[in-house]
Amino acid sequence: MAVEYETILEKAVESFFSDKFQLAKSYFMLLNNHDSNFSQIAYFGIICVDSIANGYIEAKDLFKYFLLSDQTSQKNMIDYFFDHEISYEEFSIDEIDYNEQTVLLDSLTGDSTYSDIMLGEIFEKMGDAQKALDYLTKALQKRPFDSLLHKKVSNLGKNLKQ
Repeated sequence: MAVEYETILEKAVESFFSDKFQLAKSYFMLLNNHDSNFSQIAYFGIICVDSIANGYIEAKDLFKYFLLSDQTSQKNMIDYFFDHEISYEEFSIDEIDYNEQTVLLDSLTGDSTYSDIMLGEIFEKMGDAQKALDYLTKALQKRPFDSLLHKKVSNLGKNLKQ
């Protein structure tokens, strides 16, 4: 039976944003121990879970920011995390510039919709538009009045048809 790394990633992100940190860490460790496309995300997820366990609750915001960053920025964040003491103000942001678009970040809750949005963003960054569209559509079904999400799904769907 082949291991579905995407499913493990989905469960890890969903667990993390539902505050099930030890379960998330287990999934992240599975991904990190194998040479997968998600090992960098898994590695940083483990760092964030450990940081939260040590009282650094801001690591939840940091992980959200990390997921929306490109690979170079992700590597820099991992390096920076170990070289400096990070204050909450450095990563407590309401919006960031991502792929020349402004992405408004929702407040962190146990909402599984947020996990779907994050996974959609991850797969879009990796170039898998169909999986990105699947996750974002799933999120849109849970938040039908979210205009930014609706626009994102619409644009991604148009680009996929071309």
